[in-house]
Amino acid sequence: MKFTPPAAFPDGVTNANWFSFYNAVSFQIFLGPPVILYAKSLGASATLLGILASLTPLLTIFQIPAAHYIHRFGYRRFVLAGWSTRNLCVFAVVAIPLLSFLGNGWKLALLLALQFIFNLLRGIASGAWLPWLTEILPEEIRARFLSRDQRFLQTGSLVALLFCGLVLQKDSQPWEFSLAFLISAFGGAASLFYLNRVPDVEAQESLRQSGMKVPWHAIVTFPPFARLVGFNLLFAFAIGSVAVFTVSFLKGRAGLGENSILYLMAVSFIAGAGSLGVLGRVLDAVGSKRMLRWALALYMVHLAGWVGFASGLIATTTLPLLLIFVLAGVAGSAINLANLRLIMNVMPEMGRSHFFAFYTVITSVCLGFSPVLWGICLDAMNGLQVAVGPHGAFEWNRYSVYFMALLVLTLATFFTATVLVEKPPRASEVK
Repeated sequence: MKFTPPAAFPDGVTNANWFSFYNAVSFQIFLGPPVILYAKSLGASATLLGILASLTPLLTIFQIPAAHYIHRFGYRRFVLAGWSTRNLCVFAVVAIPLLSFLGNGWKLALLLALQFIFNLLRGIASGAWLPWLTEILPEEIRARFLSRDQRFLQTGSLVALLFCGLVLQKDSQPWEFSLAFLISAFGGAASLFYLNRVPDVEAQESLRQSGMKVPWHAIVTFPPFARLVGFNLLFAFAIGSVAVFTVSFLKGRAGLGENSILYLMAVSFIAGAGSLGVLGRVLDAVGSKRMLRWALALYMVHLAGWVGFASGLIATTTLPLLLIFVLAGVAGSAINLANLRLIMNVMPEMGRSHFFAFYTVITSVCLGFSPVLWGICLDAMNGLQVAVGPHGAFEWNRYSVYFMALLVLTLATFFTATVLVEKPPRASEVK
């Protein structure tokens, strides 16, 4: 049997990986656990934490109007303009913890306002990113590229959390949060250097074709696309709030310090990044659908662990917590990798920017509403404590109910993965 060496990556595409690395350093702090911990230190409720977490996905709705203009500027100019402007918001947030003359309520209001502006700019500019990658990456190398890109991204997230773990302590001071946000701002600035070096699409005809108006009815009713959207909507509602409320649970109920929480979160990125090489090869061998089902089964085990922590069946000690974050990292990497490959294969060339924009917006709106709705539910269930089982070993409280609900939703998602279409459609299939 003759060995065929893998196809080489296009020249300059490694810059996209380094962009992902430094971009992850930035957003993992500004949109991730450190900003949630800062908001919680200011007295934010579960509902407010949910609103803060919802801004990133909700404001991707602006990808739909932005898709009409991408072809006028080109992918690189479009993304670069948005990413450059939004990073100014990160530098502004650096000052908030140091404004000692402001009360916590005003600081939360300023944080929320700057997060809104940041995510608005991100929502507009990010509509060009996936179409850009799809255009410059031949289909036969996408799985390898995505696995490598995810490794860069997760390593960047790991670096960010480790830095913040060193900076933040159990009861962090305002200047420590400012230093963490400054790391985010520098990471964002570094990402722009590499973004500007990613090869742009030379074939302007392809860009114009991608930007052509496509009937929305044709997009929504295109069967492979409709099934993919349905799957992702259900999964988005199931997992859209996990990151914010696991942090809230560990800080509020388990009583862990900021640095301990960040180190635990870092473990998931170590596990995720470390597994990507194997996952990429498995994905090429078994396909996206089978990989998704395996990963969802593993993710359900992860959620069952959180039910155990919240109910009191499992002690929140170091070893069980490490294991649960390892499971989260591996399962999350597998799901992201398989889902991204499926998305890039399903999107037809004709009207590609519109397909990507519609997909991203509809799933992100669900991701945005998820933490808000679950935050309201958690606040409404505050005080719930019902012990069941022998000697009251299992306690129904707001967190155990929450994690059990997510487990049931993920089980439903597992079954919907069987109807997904993996074969890439031809442009002529979209009428």
